[in-house]
Amino acid sequence: MMAKLIRKGELVLVESGEYSDFGVHYLGRAICDFSVDSLVDEYIGLHPEEAKRCSFEAYSFVAYLQSKNYLLPVAVKELCVGSFAIDEVTLGELDG
Repeated sequence: MMAKLIRKGELVLVESGEYSDFGVHYLGRAICDFSVDSLVDEYIGLHPEEAKRCSFEAYSFVAYLQSKNYLLPVAVKELCVGSFAIDEVTLGELDG
């Protein structure tokens, strides 16, 4: 299996779920190179209860990556083009 590496400077979009349960949790920039696999293993070692299906906390994992100086939040504008009609376009700020 090929290692999942993130390189310094790359933008990282953290998302989870699928279909109606899909969510984007965070957009950040990598401060240094890192292996996703080893950090997930390290995080799960500290939070074994999150290893179970549907128990992983994406926001907590992002906070962990930030606390270890792997990710830096990026200011983002959210442009929503609506669900079913173009007249539902909105522009908002997202917290980094």
